[in-house]
Amino acid sequence: MFTSKEETKLGNLGQAARGNQLNMARGILFMVGLLTIAVNGFMFVNVRKGVDDEISKLLQQGLQVDQSAVASIVLENQVVFGVGAALGALFIILGALVTQFPVACTVSGLVVYVIANLGFGILDPATFTSGIVVKMFIVVGLFQGVKSAFAYKANEHATLGKLSTE
Repeated sequence: MFTSKEETKLGNLGQAARGNQLNMARGILFMVGLLTIAVNGFMFVNVRKGVDDEISKLLQQGLQVDQSAVASIVLENQVVFGVGAALGALFIILGALVTQFPVACTVSGLVVYVIANLGFGILDPATFTSGIVVKMFIVVGLFQGVKSAFAYKANEHATLGKLSTE
């Protein structure tokens, strides 16, 4: 059997491993946030050009274009991409706070990531399958971060309980 000193050493090693998992989750949240801001920011800035390109294709085919509908389409797309960029900022904030609030930040990051992907998938079903392998790695990484956060907090509470009884 282990002595109290050996148990403490093993507990510290376990807690360090869980801390590394939390750092991985933090990195994933930062990466997702930065990429989300970059992609949605680029799309936001280029919405008008994309719409104008589509309009020119329609005009070349001899079709008419309702200009009032064009303004509405541009605005709707800018709102979608603006919300996407805001979600990216949220991921970065969650990543920054993960060391102070590991459970809340990792769970929130995972839930927001899944719901955002479902929402964008409803808006454009092609996004469900695009980058599916990367999305799976992100979900698995965040899920591992959630498990580690719960274990980290449980160990922290157990350690505090031992200290208060000594």
